[in-house]
Amino acid sequence: MTIPRVARIIPAAGAALLLLAATAPAADAPSATISGSVSPNAFGALRNGVGHSLALTLKGTVVRNASEASPILTNMVLSLPTNAVANGRLFPSCSAATLNRGHGRPSACPKGAQLGGGPATAHVHGIGIDVRGRLNVWNGPGGKSVVMQAIFTQPADINISFDAPLIKTSGRYGYRTIIDIPSTLRDILPDSQAGLTSFDVRLRATTTQTVKGKKVKRGYIEPTSCPKTRDLPLHADYRYLEGSTTSADSTIHVSCT
Repeated sequence: MTIPRVARIIPAAGAALLLLAATAPAADAPSATISGSVSPNAFGALRNGVGHSLALTLKGTVVRNASEASPILTNMVLSLPTNAVANGRLFPSCSAATLNRGHGRPSACPKGAQLGGGPATAHVHGIGIDVRGRLNVWNGPGGKSVVMQAIFTQPADINISFDAPLIKTSGRYGYRTIIDIPSTLRDILPDSQAGLTSFDVRLRATTTQTVKGKKVKRGYIEPTSCPKTRDLPLHADYRYLEGSTTSADSTIHVSCT
């Protein structure tokens, strides 16, 4: 993979500050959290096979150990609520390769392909600073994946995208997003790596579709039914380079209409 726009690298800082990498392995993995919300906070029955548009916010944290040595995050799997559908097939799409060739410029992708995004933070080991950046989320080819775009300007100018499959599942969860962190985002500078400490991403994209001769607003995420418990489960699994894992659970409480 050719890494675009890794410029202005401040000594010892490194592009691994991305979303995700941490420093030398530690004996204990850090603790982690996951939480979410939807807006509007109401699930109802489908009308003509169409649900109303939902905005989904996902927040996560990785709490570093007291020492500077934290495991290197290599994989994050998010299990997302059932009772809703992801309508990627209705939206324009863009691949990570296209974004990278376009140096991360939004104009490299079709209009309407961006699903949302939000702030992220990371801690850069070696120089001991916390940095702020942004994670953008794009609709992947055919709506079968999402593309994660990580943008940081300090202590390095980074704009790198990679694909994360979106898999339809059954049972307790409706979808699973598998985020494999590229090694190029963990190992760019051998003497100073960085680790994700938080992300706060909101997916809220909408489009227009003709249904039975009428134009209707469609959301990337739409409810299909209301859970009897009024709670939607969330689960996150985090895996680190030295083999340790952590996980986190929470629920999104909704109302029914």
